[in-house]
Amino acid sequence: MANTTNHSGLKRGGPGRPKGAKNKVTLERNALEEFSAYFNSAEYVANARARIAAGRAPHLEAYWLPKFYGKDVTEVKGTLVFKWQQ
Repeated sequence: MANTTNHSGLKRGGPGRPKGAKNKVTLERNALEEFSAYFNSAEYVANARARIAAGRAPHLEAYWLPKFYGKDVTEVKGTLVFKWQQ
């Protein structure tokens, strides 16, 4: 049976990815691997720990506190001390 689909309105002549186009999934996976390697590096972890200890990383605290104590925690009272072991 012949393919009778009309592709005349398409700029590239047919459906699908154009010749030579990069696979988007592969590009995204490579980017995720690069970011993962950076965020797991000793340099980044040491920097993040220093920023948290100095009180200059409220976004990291806002991210991690609900993960440790649950989403119902809305307010932390008292002194919060982080002790890191290496």
